[in-house]
Amino acid sequence: MSEIIRDEYESIPPALALLLRKLEFLSMINKGKKPCMNDKVFVDAATWTGMIYRFIRGENKSNMILHIQNTIEETVRGFNDYPLHKRILINTLIRTKSGIENLLFTYCDYPDVISAINVTLSNISIQERKYCSYIEKRIEESTCDSLKNCPTCELASCRKTIQVENEIIMSGDKLPPLLDS
Repeated sequence: MSEIIRDEYESIPPALALLLRKLEFLSMINKGKKPCMNDKVFVDAATWTGMIYRFIRGENKSNMILHIQNTIEETVRGFNDYPLHKRILINTLIRTKSGIENLLFTYCDYPDVISAINVTLSNISIQERKYCSYIEKRIEESTCDSLKNCPTCELASCRKTIQVENEIIMSGDKLPPLLDS
């Protein structure tokens, strides 16, 4: 428990700050937007200007997936590299999940991209379960469905079930099925 309290008072190392910036950028991805990883901007997925901008800047879906996967892998390593900062890492990673999920809508016509995103989301869910005791309350309620079977979590609300998938289906949004998380 003292480790949780201590991390609030430790400075964020520069390499960790850079990783957190990458995660925060990914968390900002909206439906119908494509991220430009080099410039850290978003373009409309359905416009010619967005397509031209991404082409000129050398952006493509393969590079985007690679960047996202590398960032998540770097985050997983970060739990060992920065043990005093597990709380900020897991809470930032959880916020990142919604941005990555929004790419499922943007790239719904590309099965390979959907598959790669689903594997990445599964990896994030594994980290959520593993580090659930570090999750802040305000984030915890939005993620407790993925944590409902967490045997180590001390937080009772992690065991609540949120029917997010049913809400999406009822709203009529097109969502490819996620891997078991």
